[in-house]
Amino acid sequence: MKSLVFLLTLGVLVLPTFPFLTRTALAQGQDDRFAGGSCHQGVCFTTLLLSKQIVHQNQLSGRPNILYKTSLEIQTFQANAARPDNTRQTTEWVYCSNSNPYIAFEAPDQPELLFLSYLNPGSEINGANASTQGLYWKVCHDRPAGNAEDAIALGYSLSLPEGQLVVPKVM
Repeated sequence: MKSLVFLLTLGVLVLPTFPFLTRTALAQGQDDRFAGGSCHQGVCFTTLLLSKQIVHQNQLSGRPNILYKTSLEIQTFQANAARPDNTRQTTEWVYCSNSNPYIAFEAPDQPELLFLSYLNPGSEINGANASTQGLYWKVCHDRPAGNAEDAIALGYSLSLPEGQLVVPKVM
């Protein structure tokens, strides 16, 4: 997830290359585990949702909020490659909430920290938020990332703040 941290920190716009779009479309159409992907400077990744389990539920603000622990497979590859260069499994937490949605993850090189990426479901999807938006919609709504109309229909405000917070992990 280093690339995600880098992208979110810099607010980089990632423009996918044609081979990636082809693979993404195939993965999305043929693999119901597909939860997003992106490319940056010729390196692409695809995220597959392997499993999710409910860790916590509450009814804050009168709506159900659910925290999921997810198991993901991240495939990394060169934009023009036929196969992934690297495949690894990781764990991320997804908080499904209409008022405070986020994804939490650890960076492999900073295990003492937890990164919280706050989302605005329904906002424009770009290279900096493509992977988090894709994962959020897959886990919380079992579908590809939606648009503003979809988000409003599900009760989201389109003015939720987006950003990242880094906090120390409590051991």
